[in-house]
Amino acid sequence: MALLWARALHGHSCLPARFERVARLRATLPASLRMAFERVPTDDPHLVRADVYFIDDADQVVLLVEGMECVGSPALNRLGGTAARPPIALSA
Repeated sequence: MALLWARALHGHSCLPARFERVARLRATLPASLRMAFERVPTDDPHLVRADVYFIDDADQVVLLVEGMECVGSPALNRLGGTAARPPIALSA
């Protein structure tokens, strides 16, 4: 999600650089999970900060990534063969 966010808003790709805490809240993870991505605002367009929650079918958080920071650069757009593509337009 951080990669999509940075690419759509700023036209560059980003990669994870830091995690404040990763917590597995259950010994066994379910077969399917949903992800909730909560972006933490920052003034730096080359930095995406977020907390990421992985939630089971009972709406319980089973895996948590807090304080994720992803650093972006136009040079990373070469990853995945998308360097020549224009940024994605977001609608309101």
